[in-house]
Amino acid sequence: MRPRARERACWWWYAALFTLAWVLAAAQTSAASGLEVRADAVDVSHLPNAKVYVTVLDSSGEPIKGLKTQNFAIEEQPLNTNEVRKITDFTAKSVLESGQKLAIALVIDRSGSMRGAPLREAKKAVAEFVSRLSEGDKVAVLSFSTSVRTDCGFTSDRGKVRAALDKVHARGDTALYDAAKAAVDALGKASGATRKAVVLLTDGQRTTGSLSEPGPAVQAAKQANVRLFTVGLGHDPEHDVLEKLSGETNGSHFRAGTPRDLLAIYQKIADQLQNQYVIAYNRPEDVRFHELTVRVSYGNDWAEGKRKYRPKASDAPPPPQPPPDATTDGPSLHMKIALGILWGLVVVVLGAIVVVAARRRKGIG
Repeated sequence: MRPRARERACWWWYAALFTLAWVLAAAQTSAASGLEVRADAVDVSHLPNAKVYVTVLDSSGEPIKGLKTQNFAIEEQPLNTNEVRKITDFTAKSVLESGQKLAIALVIDRSGSMRGAPLREAKKAVAEFVSRLSEGDKVAVLSFSTSVRTDCGFTSDRGKVRAALDKVHARGDTALYDAAKAAVDALGKASGATRKAVVLLTDGQRTTGSLSEPGPAVQAAKQANVRLFTVGLGHDPEHDVLEKLSGETNGSHFRAGTPRDLLAIYQKIADQLQNQYVIAYNRPEDVRFHELTVRVSYGNDWAEGKRKYRPKASDAPPPPQPPPDATTDGPSLHMKIALGILWGLVVVVLGAIVVVAARRRKGIG
């Protein structure tokens, strides 16, 4: 190739690499890194006042605290239409700041396989969980083996909860789905709480009970705006089933390899529940199903979560919800590191091309 042709080819490569570098830089600066947003529930029981409860997590699953109204943006769209309504008049506060109380059902597997260290560590983890709740939050304790038992009804008295835990002993089979459904039904009767959740622990698979599949518990939870957090201990639980229970109700599933892992898991669940945000705004009644989008900006990162709901009481079944991790965001943390490395290589190559081109123009190369 002649020198002038080589020079032209060099400048074409330069232009191509410059374009690639611009695209990579845009991807890095405009997209989020591991940020996760969950639109947990929409409360339209007091229209025109509407509330949406939101969880914002970092790349390690820890809740992000201290967000303000300006960090949020929300919009609604009736399903199967192009009508997008951007909501500009709203407030966003932490649930603690706004005084949003929590009712939670703690469900413990007391089947025979939980005997010894598993049940002992579970009781410690549950006691620590309860100690992290706010004053006025209500807790119920249910345990299950061959049947489901309410060991303690909803109460703010932490002493009653600890006393109930002391009376839980391991024996019998595993009525897993019955336990999940019973906990959701109990929360449906709990009064004075705007947020409701179940934390269910098991070390095995469903072996007995009147329910043979998790569907009834999931549907009941969706109708009642109850989130299910599930914890699978050891290698025997059907994690795919537990993920279905949590994923379809905007909760989370956790895997505990050993009983000693339970304490950290229950601490993480408590932190997530105590660091939700509530967005309040006005909207009219509407018989149509809508999709609500909540977008969060945090530093140079952003992500958005979605939830389908109907802004009017109805017996119609709710539309399917996306899994809680189906947020729209940028590349993961590992992807962003890889992009950074690639960006650095592009800069080095561009620098080399510029030097070579300059030398050739001077007749040195």
